[in-house]
Amino acid sequence: MSNGQAKRGGEQGVNGEFYAGGQFLPSTEAPKRHRPAKPAGKQQTAPYVWELAPTPGARAIWGQIVGWVHRAGSSFEPFEPAFAAARLSSEQDARIRTLIGLYAVGARWIDAD
Repeated sequence: MSNGQAKRGGEQGVNGEFYAGGQFLPSTEAPKRHRPAKPAGKQQTAPYVWELAPTPGARAIWGQIVGWVHRAGSSFEPFEPAFAAARLSSEQDARIRTLIGLYAVGARWIDAD
């Protein structure tokens, strides 16, 4: 094995790990470094408002409805042209409208499905 790039179809490096074709091969026997997954960060819960999730797995409602609403006075309402152009299934349409309703009554978080 030479250092450089892995052959087409992949090959095993000197460290014993597999490298896909075109990936650079290692020059040492040290294993690949695997970084731990980052914890979930802040999510946008309203325009210009970012908060940490109250529970693991919670998702901000705003991030799911931001393209489907427009400001109407001091609240947000469904943006009907977006719904008409999107060609949503009835289940998707109902879900988005439900989330908009929850947001309108003050809910900011929902458990991930």
